[in-house]
Formats: sequence, structure tokens, C-alpha cells
Amino acid sequence: MCNVRERALPTRVVYVGHENCEPYLYETHGEVAPYTALSHCWGSVAAVDMITTTANLKDRMRSIPMATLPKTFADALLLTRELGHGYIWIDSLCIVQDNAEDWARESARMAEVYQNAVLTISADGAADGSKGLFQTIQIPDSREISLPSQSPTGSGLIYARETTLQPGRDHVHVIAQKDSEPLRKRGWALQEWLLSDRIVHFIRGELLWECKERQFCQCQVISQSSTEWEGQDSRYISREYYHKKGHMDRGEGCLDWSKVVHDYTRRQLTLQVDRLPALSGLAAFNRSNAADDYIAGLWKSDMPGALLWSIGSVDSERYKDYYGPSWSWAAINGVVSIHEPEDGNELPFKCKVLELSAIPATHNPFGALKSGFIKIQGPVGILSPENMKQMDTKIRLEDKKEETRFWGDLVPDVKRFPFEVTSIDEIPFLVVHRGMTETDVICGIALKRLGDKESGFMRVGYVWIAYHGKNWESWALNHLKIRKQVITIV
Repeated sequence: MCNVRERALPTRVVYVGHENCEPYLYETHGEVAPYTALSHCWGSVAAVDMITTTANLKDRMRSIPMATLPKTFADALLLTRELGHGYIWIDSLCIVQDNAEDWARESARMAEVYQNAVLTISADGAADGSKGLFQTIQIPDSREISLPSQSPTGSGLIYARETTLQPGRDHVHVIAQKDSEPLRKRGWALQEWLLSDRIVHFIRGELLWECKERQFCQCQVISQSSTEWEGQDSRYISREYYHKKGHMDRGEGCLDWSKVVHDYTRRQLTLQVDRLPALSGLAAFNRSNAADDYIAGLWKSDMPGALLWSIGSVDSERYKDYYGPSWSWAAINGVVSIHEPEDGNELPFKCKVLELSAIPATHNPFGALKSGFIKIQGPVGILSPENMKQMDTKIRLEDKKEETRFWGDLVPDVKRFPFEVTSIDEIPFLVVHRGMTETDVICGIALKRLGDKESGFMRVGYVWIAYHGKNWESWALNHLKIRKQVITIV
């Protein structure tokens, strides 16, 4: 079992009260005390009794009557009280929701809030605040089984249920069962899960316990060590899947950022303006110098390779209102895959970052941006309509003299009308990386010129081209018109 220690309280917490005292919102002053945190689904529309606003802040600091709380909140308060702890942190109550400055400041502190909580109460089975924790604890598909008279306990009835077990692990009802729960599909819940030291999951069917060392469920016979999942495809089962090997503690690039971003962008957000703030806790957790290194969902220290991402959604679109620079995946509403070069096969990056700038839109350094650009020196080529046709149909061209073949693909960032690029355009692209497998492969980003500015571009897609033959540089110069340039991408 993990050691439990008291840590500093967040800016505001809810005092859980007792029989003769109603709960109330409390603004802290650096006190150290154990508290719980709630991870929950807000639902499609947050009820007035779920949130704190500038209008009701003073009233909430005097009293929050239990009778007015949504059932999930009330259950969580009662559970915290029964555990002997005096405080609970609930996002919608402890952050002033209509105060942009308060919201930006507190959302940037999510890493500390969930890491420092003595326990996270995870309402996995509740689609909104009205459902409660304990109403989700039911016995699905139970059936009566008659015991024979010669059994050790004598004749009678017992109740049994079927469980879905991990193949080859007949004693473990794994935490992967949470994947069908409402909370499991929400964007904010990812960081709440990964940042918490200890979690009790209230799912539809049973309780699940999870900490850094072990995970249990009510029906399993033997507890499961987190290290026992090593080497398996443990996505959605173990939090170790999202951490680099041996980096379960905070800082120094402990998270596998490509896995975090991919899972996160698969999830749902009620408000798309939360696309970066809902990941801010994990950004702060990932590196000790995160505030200086992090930029619009990517890491400066990973540049220029961090630019190599693509969108997998069939209906992806760019946000109408400016949210971040075009070279950030956060500017696109879609599922993201970050492409990391394979170790040992990479040739030197073919471009160099000269300048990188970003102006945050709020006080949250991990949130949306007001503006940003990247200035790069590197090889810039042109994909002609003929190149595009050959790549799209996967035709391998044969050069009789040099037995040359090339193939590839352009994955557009926007896959919903109106499209940003078409196969009839001449498309500039920046070569970001060159690697060697059986063939010479270049990866880069497709660009679109902005107005009459020769060096001003926006990103519109991800490009890869494989080449097999001699004299790669000569071929690239003649077929792709690659030239070294200095360009600015906004």
C-alpha cells in the first residue's frame, strides 16, 4: 500500500461538515491537511447547484446545504466524512466558473491538486452529477445457483455473475473494465486519473482500487502488481502505459507524450476551449521546467521533431476562432498521432529552429495562445499535382536509368469541407526529418502560403515520402524542387 502523507490544501476546498454543521467552501491559507478529490462527469449542462460563481461565492463560503447538492457530490462528501477527512476538492465548486482569471490560475494547478489528494473518488459510472456514486453499484447479470446437499456448506442458493477476464489471467478482473464507463470517455478525466496517487473507482458493477503499486477489484482473487503488466498492451489498464519506463514519479519527461496526446484527443470535451487547459496538469507534471519548455501542446526541447504529428479523424476541422498556431495539434479538432523517429535509424534533422514565440491567452501558461510563430531554416520542397497523383494512388515510378522508386502520402489536417489543400494545388512542404530503413524516408509538414509574403506559411498537413534509388539529393532537387530556405509558420 502507498504511504499516505498530509500535503498543502488547494486554494479552496469544501469543508465536509458533520451532523450539526453543513458543508461550506473554505479559502485556505497554506494549511496542511488530508483531503480527497472528486473526478466526475459534469453532464451536458452543469446545473446551477453544481458550480460556484462570483454571484454565489460568498453564500457558498457560509454554507452549502447538503440537500442542495447533486447526488454525486453529496455521496462524495459523505464518503470523505466517513473516512475521517475534513475536506474535499470538487472542480466546479472550488473554482469560480465565471471568473476567467481564477479559472485560468486554478486549472494550471491541477497537477498539485490531484497529486496531493489523499484519495481521488472517481465517479466512473455516473454520466452526470445526479446519478450518485452508490447507485452505480449493482450486480449485473446475476443468476441463482443451487448448491447440492453434499456441498461443504450444505444445500441452498448463492448468487454468481460472469466477468470478462484478461486472456491468460483467470484470477484478475482488470481495471480495463472502466473503459465502457461515462467518465472514461471525458477529456478532463485523463489527467485526473494519471495524476492521482490513490483512486477508488465507482463503476457500474463494483468498486475498483488503484494506486502506484497495486490494483484490486471486488471479485478478483489475487491483487495485481502494476509491474506485472509490463510488456503487454496495457493501454487503459495500467497507468504505466503512459509513463516512460522507470519514470512513474514527476518531472524530467516522465510521460510518453505521444501516448498521452493520442488518448486525450480521442476523448470528449463539452467546451473545445478546454482542449489545452484540460491537459495542463499533465504538462506541469511531465517536466520540472514545464512552464518554460511547454508550448501549445508540444515541447520546445523536442523541436523540430515535435512538428511531426498527423490527424486521424475523418471529419477533423480547424477551430474557427484562433486557438493556437497552425503547427500545434491543438488548433485542430481531431484525433492526433505524434510520429517519433525510430532510434538508431535516424539521420540528422534536416531543419533548424531559429526562433519560437508564443503569447498565452490567459494566465495559464499551459492554456490557449493569443498568438505564436516558429521561424525555421530547412529544406523546402514542392509537391506538384503530378506528385500528389502518384502518391495518392500509391504508384511506384520506375526510372529506367537508375531504377528509382518513390511513394508516400499527404495527410491533411482538415478533412471536412472547406478543405485547405487539394490535389490540384502545388503544395510547399518543409522536410523536418530524414531517416533510413530499407529506403530513404523523409517526413515533414505541408504548408500553405499566406498572402504575398514569400516566407509566411501556415501548416495544413503531414507529409512522408519514401525513396529507393541512388543519388537521393539529386532526385529530391529535380523532382521535389527542394531548396534550403528560412520560413516563418504561424
